[in-house]
Amino acid sequence: MAGFKGYGRMLFWGGMVVAVWAGQQSGMLSGSSNAAPAPAQNVAFVATFDARMSTARVKAQHSLPGFLTRMASGDTRGWEGPAVKVAIPGTHQVENIWVADILPEGEGAYTGRLSNDPVNLDGLKRGDRVAFGADQMVDWTVTLDGRAYGHFGARAMLPVMDEDQAAQISAVLSTDPLPAGW
Repeated sequence: MAGFKGYGRMLFWGGMVVAVWAGQQSGMLSGSSNAAPAPAQNVAFVATFDARMSTARVKAQHSLPGFLTRMASGDTRGWEGPAVKVAIPGTHQVENIWVADILPEGEGAYTGRLSNDPVNLDGLKRGDRVAFGADQMVDWTVTLDGRAYGHFGARAMLPVMDEDQAAQISAVLSTDPLPAGW
């Protein structure tokens, strides 16, 4: 299996977090294709007050400065697929969506390209450049030596995913969410 580039999105919707895995598009999950993933196969529902998700978000945000510092330094040898999950206000709720090709635009300001077609961000599509602040970043990911680091939200959701999906995602995640020396 190629490097982990399975971007997902999370929607805060009516008191639930809906995680939509686009892993099939990227080859992370079986049945890879260029079509949008079937919701029945790629959605896990978790209450927004779920302690696992709250803890995952805190851990991701705590380690985010290290990720951003390394990106800014240019010390990204061996990095594949660096991205951040960004909370972007939508029409009816906040959509948490993976953003790649991240560029600093000033003190705490960034731009990047949407890694998925959003569900709730009218007028935006995969590949569109969006602007966001550091305070909107809720998770991060990078692949090193074929192992996915970060992905705190995915790690927290493993217990509520179906067994096959959890096994496939676990197979590409690093044991520790932080690379050695971070």
